[in-house]
Amino acid sequence: MKNKIPVRINIAERLYPMKIVAEDEVKIRKTAQKLNKELLSFESDFKIQDKFDAIAMVAFDSLLSLEKEKDSFIELENKIDKMIADLEEFGF
Repeated sequence: MKNKIPVRINIAERLYPMKIVAEDEVKIRKTAQKLNKELLSFESDFKIQDKFDAIAMVAFDSLLSLEKEKDSFIELENKIDKMIADLEEFGF
């Protein structure tokens, strides 16, 4: 089991204490920075005043992006399956 270190991550001007694997610290801090950048973007683009509303919009947008990626992956997987079936049909 890897040792965990305590860190404090700033999200939407609030500090959140976490215990993380040391090797993940850079990734976690970069993710928090990206999240804060997205929050600022939503706040300015959509004139959102409430931090909770901005967080909700970023969460929704992130999940929507994940669903689109999942759909693209499934579509690609189906195309590959069809190609394999076509190749098998021709004896490959």
